[in-house]
Amino acid sequence: MISTSGVGSGRGAQGLGNRGEDSADARLWQQTRRLLLVGFAFYLVAALFGEGFIHPDEHFQILEFASARLRLSPLADLPWEFQERIRPSLQPVLAMGALWLFRSVGIVSPFVVATALRTCIAVLAWVVSSRAVLFLSRRLVRKQSRALLAFGVMGLWFMPLLSARFSSENLSAILLLSSLLYLGPAADERPCPVSARAFFVAGVLWGLSFFARFQIAFALVGISLWIGFVARPGLFRIALLALGCLSVGLACVALDSWFYGQLTFSPLRYFVANLIEHRAAEWGVEPWWWYIPQAALWTFPLIGLPLVVFALRGVARSRHDPLVFWVVPFLLGHAAIGHKELRFLFPLAIPVVYLAVRGVDSMLQGKSRPVLPRWAVPVAVLGNLILFGLRMLIPLSSEVRLAHSVWDVADLRGPTTVVTVKTPLDEWFGLPMHFYRHPAVHSEVVADLAVLARRLSASTAPTTYVVLSTWDAVPFGPGTSAQVLYCYPPAWTEPFLPGPVKRLITPLRLFEVRGAARAME
Repeated sequence: MISTSGVGSGRGAQGLGNRGEDSADARLWQQTRRLLLVGFAFYLVAALFGEGFIHPDEHFQILEFASARLRLSPLADLPWEFQERIRPSLQPVLAMGALWLFRSVGIVSPFVVATALRTCIAVLAWVVSSRAVLFLSRRLVRKQSRALLAFGVMGLWFMPLLSARFSSENLSAILLLSSLLYLGPAADERPCPVSARAFFVAGVLWGLSFFARFQIAFALVGISLWIGFVARPGLFRIALLALGCLSVGLACVALDSWFYGQLTFSPLRYFVANLIEHRAAEWGVEPWWWYIPQAALWTFPLIGLPLVVFALRGVARSRHDPLVFWVVPFLLGHAAIGHKELRFLFPLAIPVVYLAVRGVDSMLQGKSRPVLPRWAVPVAVLGNLILFGLRMLIPLSSEVRLAHSVWDVADLRGPTTVVTVKTPLDEWFGLPMHFYRHPAVHSEVVADLAVLARRLSASTAPTTYVVLSTWDAVPFGPGTSAQVLYCYPPAWTEPFLPGPVKRLITPLRLFEVRGAARAME
């Protein structure tokens, strides 16, 4: 997919993976391959254990769309975006294909399907990221900087996490980065060393990137300016780039129209609904500077703040780099839009890391001695390992972990009734979560804990399953045994959580209650 065989053989313009890689590329590979291989392990761990989603849209507007479109759940229960036809169908169709494939061989577990999707995109992200590291390293002067780039892309704790998401942000970023592996050498020499075919392929990748996530258009506009004013490949190559985009655009319009059952141009509908009718603003409006502190906090301040500072220096030192034309318009465009979510900036992860390393590289030029003390490297590695480990231990979405536990119970015991308080078992964020619902599970809702206590005391069933989302004491009477099958946060953490923190966390506990339950006094 990202082979750059169409790239010419001029200085700095050889495609990654070409047979004619020069000796410098070979040495660079020898220096970085261990970090890249270690990174592959982290990407796989993030895919296998990163169950759930970072933002609900990652689930409800991809997996739920796919499930409903295959008639596995009601179309009427989907979010409003489906009825308005404002979401591209590219990813839901991919998820539909995965669902159909696994069901055709007898695998019905949605958790297997979701894990497979995460694993596939994690592997794709690793391949593209690895090739990007090798390519971008050529633009760095110091060997330390090249190793730092490999570590930043593969070893920073949040990079595997973001790269293993089957989200629109991740897929769009992967496709756009792939296109730059074709186009990156275009400004290195005159005449343009990049083949015409490579421009067409890059255009196809641009179109797919856009129909994965419409907001990537900010970056596409910026990179278009880079092509026109910096690379200047000629009108013929620019026309082929546009033709590749247009071909994908027409195909995706046809795909959207099939998916929604009527002629649909989803980018226009998205623009009108969210920016003209201000539907997006209903979810909150933030000031233009909101992203900077949020990004620094989310990535961990000791990592995020240096990234921001050095990335700014990198932008100043590499104003003709295509990644600058990606980052700056993308960031400015999102800063200008009132509704902001941190996930909107996830496509900037690799470009920002590279620009930060570029900033460090400019500082190291002319220095013969290492700038960092010897202890800095092991401390950085250990710190990122700890942060990554904690992130894997803490569920991305406790609702999905709970659903997995309920699914395992139903698989083991057959028809199962799960009692909940106020909210149905599979309803989260005001929306039914059909994708993870086991067909043998029946959800029973009671009004409050007192009703639950009476329900348990009157039950003649030897086993009752109960889900509680409160810190209050459980209403199980003497003579019963209540085994916790799932608990978030872990029970051992509760004594250490101060009151303000507990109020910010919605606990989830799944109990298997055995024996004759009766109401507590």
